[in-house]
Amino acid sequence: MTTRKVPLAVALLAACICTASSAGSDAVSDEWRRAIERATTAYLEGDYARAEALSSEAILRLRSGSPCVEAEVRLLTIRGDAQGEQEHFGKARDSYEEALRIAAESLTVDHELTVSALTALAILETSVGNPAEAERRALEAMRIVSSWEKSRAQSDASTIGIGVVLRDLGRYREAKQVFEIALVAQRAKYGPGHINTAVATAGVAYVDFELGHYEAAYGNLRSALAVLEVALGEDHSFALHGRARLALVASRLGRHEEAIRLSRSALEAASSGAKVETADRARLETIAAELLFRARRLDEAELMSDRALATWRESKSDRIPDQTRALLVSGLIHFQQGERGLAKRAFEATWSRRVELQGPNHPDTARAAVLLGMVEVLDGEHKSGIERIEIAVSHLQARLGEGHPDVRESKAVLLASRERAGESSSNDESD
Repeated sequence: MTTRKVPLAVALLAACICTASSAGSDAVSDEWRRAIERATTAYLEGDYARAEALSSEAILRLRSGSPCVEAEVRLLTIRGDAQGEQEHFGKARDSYEEALRIAAESLTVDHELTVSALTALAILETSVGNPAEAERRALEAMRIVSSWEKSRAQSDASTIGIGVVLRDLGRYREAKQVFEIALVAQRAKYGPGHINTAVATAGVAYVDFELGHYEAAYGNLRSALAVLEVALGEDHSFALHGRARLALVASRLGRHEEAIRLSRSALEAASSGAKVETADRARLETIAAELLFRARRLDEAELMSDRALATWRESKSDRIPDQTRALLVSGLIHFQQGERGLAKRAFEATWSRRVELQGPNHPDTARAAVLLGMVEVLDGEHKSGIERIEIAVSHLQARLGEGHPDVRESKAVLLASRERAGESSSNDESD
C-alpha cells in the first residue's frame, strides 16, 4: 500500500530545495532571490501559511515593478507547494497552472521551470485522486526531459518529482529506475549527506518497499531519515512521515515493537505542538492502526482505526487516496473479529473508492479487490468472488512481479477460494 504524504512531501521538498539553490542565476536579482529564499525557508520549516503569504506578497511586488519571469514562476510554484500542504488543492492547482503558463509563454518550452510546474501539477493530481490527469502531465514532463542532454536530465530535481508520480500511479519499476538515476546524480553533485541526496534515497526506499524489498528499503530509509531530521528537525512533518514510513517497513520485517515505537513517537510529536495538518495527522493515525493490527493487538488497533477515521472526517479531504487505507484497516479488524458483514462493507467501499481515485489497475485497488472477493466467496458468491480475485492477481503480478509477498498471498487466497467453491459444489451435488 502507498502512503501518499510522501506526496507533496518528498517531491515538493526536492522542488523547493532546487528553487532555493538555483535561484542564484543571473536572471534573478538579489531582491527576488532573497524573497524566494524567505518563502522557501518558511515552507521547509513547516509554516505553510507563512510561505504562502510571503510568496503571494513577493509576486504582487514583482508585478508592480520590474518583471522577472524566472522569479515569478519560482514564487508561484512555492505558493502552490504551500497551498497543497494546507490541502487548498484548488488554489494550488491555480498557482501551478499559472506558473506553467508563464514559463511556457516567456521562457522556452523545455526550460527547467516548465518541467518543474508540470511535475508539481502531476504530483498534485495523484494526491487528489486524478490518475489520468497526473499521467498526462507526467508524460509531458518526461517527454521534455528526454530531449535534454543526459547530464542535465539526471541532475534536475524535477526528475525526483517524476519518480514520485510514477510511484503514486503504481508504476513502481519505472519509478525505481528514475529514482536511482536521480540518486546517482544528486550524490555526485551534493555528496552523501546533503538533503537532496536524502530525498532521492528516500524515493528509492519507498519504491523498494512497494516492490517488497524490505531490507533494502529499511537501510536506505534509515539513512535518509537521519539526514532529514538533522536538516529539518525531528518534529518536522516530513521527518514525522518518514519515521512512520520506516515503521511500516520494520513491521513488514517482523519488527513489530520497533515499528510501534517509531509510530508512537511520530504521533506524540504530532500531538504536542509539531506543525502538522489535519490530514497529515490522519495519515499517522492510519499507519499506527495498521501497525497495531499487524502486531495482533486488535483492541488497540480498533481504537486507533476509529480515531483515524474520525480525523479523516475532520479534515474534510474527501479526495485524498490515503483515506481508503484507514477504511481498509477498519475492514481487516472487523474481519478478524468475526464481523464479516462490516468487513465486507469496508472492503467494498475501499475498492470502489480506489477504482475512482487510483484507477482499476493500481496495486492498491487490486489488494482491496482480493479482500472483497475473499469475503464474497465466504458468503457463497463463488463465481463473482473468484473472478474478482483472478483479475486482481493478474494486476498485482503485472505491477509487482511473481516474487512479491502480496502476489504470493493473493494467489494463496485464490487457491483457497477455488477449493471452497469446489467443496461447496460437491456438497450441493451430494445433497
